[in-house]
Order: sequence, then C-alpha cells, then structure tokens
Amino acid sequence: MQPLKKLAFSAILALATLAMAAPAQAADVAVLRNGFEVRHQRREVAGEKTRLYVTSGGYVEVATSDIVSLQHEEYVAPVAAELPAAPPAASFDLHQLAAKASGELNKLALKWLGRPLGELPS
Repeated sequence: MQPLKKLAFSAILALATLAMAAPAQAADVAVLRNGFEVRHQRREVAGEKTRLYVTSGGYVEVATSDIVSLQHEEYVAPVAAELPAAPPAASFDLHQLAAKASGELNKLALKWLGRPLGELPS
C-alpha cells in the first residue's frame, strides 16, 4: 500500500473509531426565573446560593430562589459523516519540476530584462 493511501486509510479509521466510541454525556439544566438555562454537570447548594459546575471546569453561582426547575438531559454526539476517499497523489520527478521552474524563470528574465538569468552580472 502506498504511504499516502495508508495514511489516509489510518486517518479515516481513527475518525470512525472515535465517532463510534463517543459516549453519551448526561447533563442537568437549571432553568432560571429570567428564562436563561444553565447546563451543568453537578451542583452544590450552600444556603441561599447554588453553584452550578459547568463543563469548562468553572462554576456559575446563582441564588437558589432564582432556579425555577431542574431538568435532566441526555446528549448523544452525532455520528460523523463518512469522509470521501482521498484522490491518488500525483507522482512527479523533482528534477523535472526544478528544470521546468528554471525554464519559466529564464523566460521571465528574457521578457523583462532582455537576457537570460545566466547572463546577469553577479
């Protein structure tokens, strides 16, 4: 198997494995009196304040009386779409590429300077 095809196949296989292994994430949603919803992983009630711990690692502290309801939500990550196959890599010869670029550069030098690059003073 060609190295590029092997790499593309490995990348597609890794993405497919990650997509299938993505677990469902459970979260709670606190509906506040003002209509806002705060999705959180856990909460701690401390007197008149409640800390809602969010997925970013921090927390939001709200007045306990401002929480109208708590809802449980199950989130399932969408399955990733299948990626199209990578087109075959075009093979090229580095020496031919360099010769072609050199020829194009000489054409430009003739057009703009009136002489090829090899004849330019150092």
